[in-house]
Amino acid sequence: MKRELNEIEKSVLEELKKVKDPETESDIVSLGLVYGMTIKESYAEIWVSLARRLSVCPFCKALGWTIVDKITRDIVSKLEGMGFKRIKVVEAINPSIAYYGGEEE
Repeated sequence: MKRELNEIEKSVLEELKKVKDPETESDIVSLGLVYGMTIKESYAEIWVSLARRLSVCPFCKALGWTIVDKITRDIVSKLEGMGFKRIKVVEAINPSIAYYGGEEE
């Protein structure tokens, strides 16, 4: 059973809808790229699945990573704008790849 989002999570989700896939100009929430989040005070952790952005072709894969980088930088920027001090964006296909933003601990 899926739990109901609280008001802060709903606000984060609305802000993430402003992050666009550079190729399609569709928002990452509508595309189903955001699949989870943890919000605690000034900390936000966003789980994304950007694997479809990566091709099997080595040249295309390199281009795909630039798109992934842009999307994650946009996520961090939006959340910093909301006042989050620590931000982590985790890629589902390889959770060891994480993008950080906000202030250092």
